Amino acid sequence: KIQIPEKYTERISTAQDTMDRNFLVWLQNRYSGLNAMAPNPPVMVSHIPRYLSRRMDGNPDCKVLFILVDGMAVEQWLAIKRDMEVRNAEWKFDENYVFAWAPSLTSFSRQSAFAGKPPVFFPSSIFSTDREKSHWSAFWNGNGLKTDEIRFEKYTQDPDQAGIERLLNEPDMRAIGVILTQVDSIMHGACLGSAGMMTQVGLWASQSAMANIVEMALLKGFEVYISSDHGNVESVGIGRPSEGVEAELRGQRVRIFDNPDSRARVRALFPETIEWPPNGLPENCLALFAAGRAAFAPKGERIVTHGGLSLQEMIVPFIRVGLN
Repeated sequence: KIQIPEKYTERISTAQDTMDRNFLVWLQNRYSGLNAMAPNPPVMVSHIPRYLSRRMDGNPDCKVLFILVDGMAVEQWLAIKRDMEVRNAEWKFDENYVFAWAPSLTSFSRQSAFAGKPPVFFPSSIFSTDREKSHWSAFWNGNGLKTDEIRFEKYTQDPDQAGIERLLNEPDMRAIGVILTQVDSIMHGACLGSAGMMTQVGLWASQSAMANIVEMALLKGFEVYISSDHGNVESVGIGRPSEGVEAELRGQRVRIFDNPDSRARVRALFPETIEWPPNGLPENCLALFAAGRAAFAPKGERIVTHGGLSLQEMIVPFIRVGLN
């Protein structure tokens, strides 16, 4: 294990604080206009389905596989990519990056990635992920595909070879959406910080579950894309607000309220928190973010989590995997 001298850890911490402050200013000034940008290439996770649909325009033989690795930050993608490169030297990676939705929570950002729309368009399921399959199907039905040309699968455990074959072998299939939840599960169980999480993600990558899906899909002529709904960051607890029933959602990096008075009462107790306008969100989703690398967790406790406005949470990979 490499030990970083204390003088360098202090410098790294200072650099992170500066980066967080500057990125927050950028988001406050520019974030609200990102969804209106052209999705070629995609700028936000909500652009991804539209980008994939454009790949199909005028090309009836084009078929796509979109793999969303829940909770995968850029640094975890780099670990996964290294394992893929060792196993598959003939693969090439066209790497770009997209913005998650703020708050960088699964029910906001992952739904958006499969619906092809901002969260304001699905207020009834904003705190759930139960409708992702119907979102994916509705998007592709609206863009000219038949129901038997669309498939959606969510894997909470690594799929076996037979499961992958069933997924890819249907002859009329043109648009497949897949969720892999393993990285997010590792994150929420991480007890050794970001370093421990990276070790576990590397171990998961070495078992080649995702590489197997990619390999078979490429052999069957699919265009393969990989992305995430949000990243993650190691944070330090500043205490938990006692909102009673006022908060609609109690995340570790963000609280969601349905009225400004409730949010203001909690902010008065935590003055360093950040009020956020409902950009692209239902009007009654009023976010209060923990600032910097702070978390609404027991004071001083270190956790790996997501939901906030840091660079690591808000910018995620968007990769096309192909053959050299």
